[in-house]
Amino acid sequence: MGDPHSLKARPDGTVLDGHHRLTLPPGDNREEVTSAQKFPIPGPWRGRLAVIPRPRGGDWLEDEAKAWRRNGIDLVVSLLENEEAEQLDLLAERRAAESNGIQFIPFPIPDR
Repeated sequence: MGDPHSLKARPDGTVLDGHHRLTLPPGDNREEVTSAQKFPIPGPWRGRLAVIPRPRGGDWLEDEAKAWRRNGIDLVVSLLENEEAEQLDLLAERRAAESNGIQFIPFPIPDR
């Protein structure tokens, strides 16, 4: 399939990514079709640390934050600079995270 950030789901369980069509098993819904895949980072610290792809912005952002919560994420650290967040339609990321009980910490890192 194409870019996971471009997935569009229909109520009938059909997911479109602009190039392919995927029918989800019964019971799956739009909220479960997100980019919230976790990539764990093992280490000697307490708790769990993982990297996740940037969320889809705009109208999908609230669904992304809900998926984070369902996946056990309780803290998000965004490394995006404000200009990048604006370009990706993620300026409301803090609000979406916090409205779903997730702590949000901006820690912008300039590219290069």
